[in-house]
Amino acid sequence: MCADPPLIPVGPDGVLPLSRFGLACKRLVTRIDACPSAATSQQWLGHVFNAPCGVELIREFTAREIYPFLFPPTTRHPFEPFHPQCRICQQYDSEIRQWVPVDPFPSMPVPQHRGSLHTSRGAGLDGIVAELIRWFRPEDFRDGYDYRMAVCSLIS
Repeated sequence: MCADPPLIPVGPDGVLPLSRFGLACKRLVTRIDACPSAATSQQWLGHVFNAPCGVELIREFTAREIYPFLFPPTTRHPFEPFHPQCRICQQYDSEIRQWVPVDPFPSMPVPQHRGSLHTSRGAGLDGIVAELIRWFRPEDFRDGYDYRMAVCSLIS
């Protein structure tokens, strides 16, 4: 772990700031198997925007469709555009097809989907800022893909 900047004080418990941040995030994200009650509450669903046209935008999404909006590309499954006329998806699909993940001297950077999870808002009731979802990971790096797909399944 890198050294803490000198301007961030050590907490009263003696834990360094970067360690304290990691521990706080770890406490917030202990389980991903429960859907928040507000996500299915009729009281709140009335405030959720519904697309005025096209069943492609109002149907349920799959975890594989959510994946590129949250995480870097994977070789475990091909990219699937969820809407055939989406220009952002067409561009990303083109970049993915040209990308060589095992190239030691890549001629292009790792493709990043232009759409991404971003709220520009404070944390929700769970204390988690949406942008942090991308950076949470399991302790064992080998479980990373399965964890990411579980997160995508929960969101979808």
